[in-house]
Amino acid sequence: MKGQARHWVVGAVLAMTFQLSAGIAVDSTVPKSFAAGAGEFRYRWHEPAKVEAGKKYPLVVLLHGAGERGTNNVAQLVWGGDPIFQWFKDKGEEFYFVAGQVPGNRRWVEVNWAENSHAMPAEMSVPMTGLVALMEDLFKSDLPIDRDRVYATGVSMGGYGTWDLISRKTEWFAGAMPICGGGDVAQAAKLRELPIWIHHGDADGAVPVWRSRSMYAALLKAGSATTRYTEYPGCGHASWNPAYNNRQTLDWLFSQKRPAAWTDLAESGETISLESVPSAYELSFAFQSSDGKSHSAIFHRGPGFPFAVVDGEVVPNPPFAAKPSKDKLTLRAQSKSEKLTFSNLRIRPLSR
Repeated sequence: MKGQARHWVVGAVLAMTFQLSAGIAVDSTVPKSFAAGAGEFRYRWHEPAKVEAGKKYPLVVLLHGAGERGTNNVAQLVWGGDPIFQWFKDKGEEFYFVAGQVPGNRRWVEVNWAENSHAMPAEMSVPMTGLVALMEDLFKSDLPIDRDRVYATGVSMGGYGTWDLISRKTEWFAGAMPICGGGDVAQAAKLRELPIWIHHGDADGAVPVWRSRSMYAALLKAGSATTRYTEYPGCGHASWNPAYNNRQTLDWLFSQKRPAAWTDLAESGETISLESVPSAYELSFAFQSSDGKSHSAIFHRGPGFPFAVVDGEVVPNPPFAAKPSKDKLTLRAQSKSEKLTFSNLRIRPLSR
């Protein structure tokens, strides 16, 4: 953990001097606090200078690293803030922005960073609880936030935080960019449709590059066709520099839009026939097998090869068959000797 300790020291020094060289992110944000439970969540806030009638604006959430922890409510902007604000300025686009600050004795995710893997804790950390409560408050407000363009990105400890946030609130986000962090591979199935661009340096001495490689592999196994991974040769812990300073990464991230909402279907039974099915879609359902066991499943038919997920695992030979015919779909048991009963059907198009 020596590399991580060095990162914390460097980050803390930068944080103390950051206000002396304040950039566009500091100049464009204001310090705020939000009452979250028994505590206080401090954050920097930006909103459009002028709101046009009938228009909605994206929301960007930035999660900082361990070296930027504290109470000054400014150091959290040291990595990533300026490139994000510069991108929107160059595009001439207004947006909302939140960057919370974690106190020195806390983490976005309370897990051991020395381990090569971790299971997502049952409960959110205190800072993550504050961030989620703040976002819920923003979504309930009358602010014209474009719910189809909400983005999360973070570095190091904030990379862990990004994975944790999108795993807990997947349906909130249009895209994410975790940098030199780590997540719970068991969450990959729920993340497979979320556009994610992972970044890590292969010489990182603070957070093992294995953490990003394993998440990427898990997402591919889960059938993701929207995940990207960039590994920087010879790059140490500061992979946020090439990640944020490459204009293409932010072009990609902020061009993403949240997938269409699910539509509940009333059909149930042993054979399901659906009319007017889109060319690219995802079908979610429950089924009960002949032995009385219940299972959850998703059938994904996108631009690539179709695949099935049963009980959170991609399976090459599912017990059911989803047979398309023009814009019609028939769902039934794969074998005539097998009896399956389908229920709780939902469908959504994969593009709008």
